[in-house]
Amino acid sequence: MVKDMTHTTSKRIRRALDITAGALVILLLIGIIWLDITSGVWAETVILSGIAAGLLTFLLTALFIDRWMAAREHRKWSPVTRLALTDILHALADDEHSDVRRGHIVARTLTVAAHPTAAQLDALLHEVIREREDITQALARWSQFLASSADVQALMNHIADLAESLDDIRDCVVELESGVQNADEGEADLHSELAAYSKATERTITEITAIQSRLRAEDN
Repeated sequence: MVKDMTHTTSKRIRRALDITAGALVILLLIGIIWLDITSGVWAETVILSGIAAGLLTFLLTALFIDRWMAAREHRKWSPVTRLALTDILHALADDEHSDVRRGHIVARTLTVAAHPTAAQLDALLHEVIREREDITQALARWSQFLASSADVQALMNHIADLAESLDDIRDCVVELESGVQNADEGEADLHSELAAYSKATERTITEITAIQSRLRAEDN
C-alpha cells in the first residue's frame, strides 16, 4: 500500500513537472513568434535566430516527441514485457510451492543447518550455483529487450544484485569448507548472507508483481 501511494505521488509530481515544462515551451514559442512579427529581430540576428530555433527544436524533441515515441513503444511491447517479467519471476519463485499463473508466488529460499556438515555444505554450494545460473540466464535472455523497451532498469539492477549475493554465499561456503575462517564466525556469516538473500528475493518478487499489475492497468 505504501509503495502504491509512493508511486501515485511520484506520478503526480512527474505530471505536474511535464505540464509546467510544456507551458514554458509554449510561452517560449509564443515569445519567439511575437518577436519575429513585431520587430523582425530574428532576420537581423541570424546567429541568434539559429540558436533560438535549435533550442526550441531540442526542447520540443526532448519534452514531447521523444516521450511520445517512448510511450508508444512501451505500449506496443507491453505484452512481451510482461512475458519477460514472468520468465524472470519463474527463476526467482519456488516451483514446488508456487502457482505463478494464479498469482501465488513463494520465493526460493536457501537454508542450511545450524552446524552444517561437509555434505550439507556441498549440497548448498550446488544449489547456489544452480540458482545463480537460473537468475543470470533469465536476466541475460531479457536484459537487452527490457533496457530498450521498458522502464525497469532499477529492477534489473536488483536482479543483478541477487546474483552477486549468491556469489557472497558461495564464498562463505568455500571458506567454511576450506577452513580459512573460524567455524563459528563462518557459519554466522553464512546464515546472515542466506537471510539477506531471502529478503532481497522477496522484495524483488514484490517489485516484479507490482510492475506487472501496473502494465495490465495501463493496457486496460
